[in-house]
Amino acid sequence: MDKDEKDTYLPELVSFNTLLRKITRNLGYMEQVSKKSLNYLTTDHNHKHEFVDVYEQVERGLSLAKMYQKLCTDLISAYNSVTSHRVNKVVKILTIVTVLFVPLGFITGLFGMNFENMPELKVHNGYYYVFGFMISMEIILIVVLKKLKWFQYVFITLLSIKFKLFRENLC
Repeated sequence: MDKDEKDTYLPELVSFNTLLRKITRNLGYMEQVSKKSLNYLTTDHNHKHEFVDVYEQVERGLSLAKMYQKLCTDLISAYNSVTSHRVNKVVKILTIVTVLFVPLGFITGLFGMNFENMPELKVHNGYYYVFGFMISMEIILIVVLKKLKWFQYVFITLLSIKFKLFRENLC
């Protein structure tokens, strides 16, 4: 399934749903008219069975149109749900990357400023203290994220991307 192919499903489903809604509305009108027509016919009328057949066909068509419209609506909901799930996975990965790298960027930016009166800069082995603090902070963040089981999503997603690229290269 190509990416371009997937993008056409939702507009197609929406157009089918719109068409089925129009068909359902028209068949509903036809059902009402044929039902009223049956009420005006007497039992000894020659063509009453033909009117009954028309009414039954319209009624059957209406029930099928309603069923297909419900199916189409369910497919649209499922498509939106799958798309939302994919977006949630991406947001989770981006959150993990942000949680890991923003604190490092903040500390680097703080110590990268060119000020004279920064007492931390005058400490002997200050660079190693800050570097050790940054590494320990990252280790703590990684442990917390592992306990929350957030890394399994990253690995699963990366493996699925790698498998997808491998499969595309074979074809």
